[in-house]
Amino acid sequence: MAMPINVTSTSNNMDTLSRNELIEFVNGCLELNYTKVENMCTGAAYCQMIHMLWPNKLPLKKVKFDAKLEHAYIDNWKLLQDSFKKLHIEKDVPIQRLVKGRFQ
Repeated sequence: MAMPINVTSTSNNMDTLSRNELIEFVNGCLELNYTKVENMCTGAAYCQMIHMLWPNKLPLKKVKFDAKLEHAYIDNWKLLQDSFKKLHIEKDVPIQRLVKGRFQ
């Protein structure tokens, strides 16, 4: 699969998704059953999405799917951040905010 292209989103070129639409999309793609966006604070679903698109850029065996503690969430987010670097995706991952479940 081709490398991603960095795109800047603005209010003029971006359709916004509701939280429910985002959950439906993630649940449908990954065959999961999240009920709230905040449940995705472990980072595992995001890692799965990147792995689905670019399998050799993020090793799923390193993802902590049953993470229950913040330090394990951080490990998952760092895996995602590392895969972004490998893919030349210029997106900052605010790990400390995301592990708290603050998706605003």
